[in-house]
Amino acid sequence: LEESHVQLLPPAFPNITSLHLHHCSLPSTLLLQALPQLQRPLLHLTIDNCTWGPSALRAALPKLQSLQSLCLLHSSSLRNAEQLSAGYEADAAAAAASADPSCAPTILHAIGSLPALTSLQLQSGHSKWLDRELSQGHVTALSHGPLTSSLTHLQLDAYIWYSDHNKQEQAAADEQLLSALAPLTSLRSLSTTRLQERSTIFQRLASHLPSLTALELPRHAVDAAGIDAIAQGLRSLTRLAVAGVQLKESRADAAWSVQQLRVRSVVPCTLARLPLHTLTQPLTVDTCDREFFSNLDD
Repeated sequence: LEESHVQLLPPAFPNITSLHLHHCSLPSTLLLQALPQLQRPLLHLTIDNCTWGPSALRAALPKLQSLQSLCLLHSSSLRNAEQLSAGYEADAAAAAASADPSCAPTILHAIGSLPALTSLQLQSGHSKWLDRELSQGHVTALSHGPLTSSLTHLQLDAYIWYSDHNKQEQAAADEQLLSALAPLTSLRSLSTTRLQERSTIFQRLASHLPSLTALELPRHAVDAAGIDAIAQGLRSLTRLAVAGVQLKESRADAAWSVQQLRVRSVVPCTLARLPLHTLTQPLTVDTCDREFFSNLDD
């Protein structure tokens, strides 16, 4: 997209309500300034691996008050990631020079003020923009505004890794995210790579978000306590995706409501210990060891 194209967007497509930008090298400031000029309110916005600056996005979002779904994907382009990181560094320098650096605005704060937003998908990838904001505690911005009653779908893909000797920092970060999720009482679907391995995650989610119908934790395994927590506290949960299964005792008769189950990796002997009797869709297993397949040939 060139500057002349961006300026023509509102008059050329006055009835746009949904916009998906994919791998665009675009003048982000001009484009984001043009979006509020559309004749009809923009309802759905996806920016997928495009070049955009954090300051331009923060300035534009408060003007898009009718947004119902927002998707910011930034995974594959190292060039775009470097430009986005440079934008963050410039913002950080400006914030440090301001009278009150702690009040510097963030993308999560801008998102948290959108009154009509029902679906939010954020992925940082190489740029680590989401990692930056989560590590600085800004996730709480999502739980202190209109999203507490409007947001029904949330996907957070941020890859923050911790060393073995930093378990306390990991636990504190998980606790902060779980606490931020708790006020989102309308949430029905949650997917996040942000939560690390922790034995009480399913119990916490059952306590704070009992109305979940879909849950995806691709970096977390479910154990017996997790299955019990789902059966007792997440009684509306019909779709579940986890990294693995850790079961030493059978939970085959557990009365959970899961109808669709996906497991990234599983030891074959644990399959019989899962409560598969409630499934209405085929069990999906991404990886299974060779013993499982050799048994099928016997």
